Amino acid sequence: KNTMPVINPATEEQIGTVAMGNAEDVDLAVSAANEAFVTFSQTSIQDRLDLLIKIKDVTQKRFEELVKAMSTEMGAPMTMARDAQADAAIGHLDGFIDALKNLEDQKTLPNGDVLCKEAIGVCGLITPWNWPINQIACKVAPALAAGCTIVHKPVELSPVTAQILCEIAEKSDLNVVQFSENNYSYGSVLRDKAIILNSLIDLSEEKYPDLAVFKRAILFHAFLLFQQLLTSSCLFK
Repeated sequence: KNTMPVINPATEEQIGTVAMGNAEDVDLAVSAANEAFVTFSQTSIQDRLDLLIKIKDVTQKRFEELVKAMSTEMGAPMTMARDAQADAAIGHLDGFIDALKNLEDQKTLPNGDVLCKEAIGVCGLITPWNWPINQIACKVAPALAAGCTIVHKPVELSPVTAQILCEIAEKSDLNVVQFSENNYSYGSVLRDKAIILNSLIDLSEEKYPDLAVFKRAILFHAFLLFQQLLTSSCLFK
C-alpha cells in the first residue's frame, strides 16, 4: 500500500505513518456494507440505542486519549482538544441517543396512510482534519441510529482519532478488521454493523446513471433531518 507520514503541525515532527486506501479497498468496503445492511437495517430501535449507549460509555473511558490524540495530530491546545472537541463529541452522542429514544418509526396519518421511517442504505461519509471526532460523531452516530451501514473516509492528515474510534467500535461489540501500517491505521467494521475505511468513493454519474435520483434522495432526507434537528435541538444539548 501507499503510505504517508502523519505530522504534528505544532512541532512539524512525524508521529506515525498511515496506509492509504485504494479503489480495491473501496469496492471491498462498499460490498461489505451492502451485505451488512441487509441485517443491520432490520435491527430494532432498542438494539441501536443499546449500541450507541455502549459507544458513548467506551468513548468516555478513553476520553483523555482522544484529547491527546487530537492535540498531537492537529496541533491544538489541550484545552481546546478537551473542551471544544472531545467534549462536543460526547454531547452529540447524547443528542442522538435522546433523539432515537423519541423516534417514531411508524405513524398513521389522518388520511389513514401509514408513514414508515426506514434506513435508506449505505452511507458514504467524509470527515475533515480540524474537527475529527466531532464530525465523525455527527455523521456516524445518526447513520447507526437510523439502521444504516457506513463507509467512512476520515482525512489522512489526522488519522489517530479515527484509529482510536475503531478500537472503541471494537470494544462496543462491533467486529473490526484493521488496515494498518506502522503506528496508526484505519479499520473496517464489518459483518452486521458499520464500515470505517480510509478511501474515497467514486460517485461519478458515468459509473452510476441513477446518481441524479440518488442526489435528490440525499437532499430530501438531509432536509428532513435538518427540520427534525431544528425542532428537537438534539445536536446542541
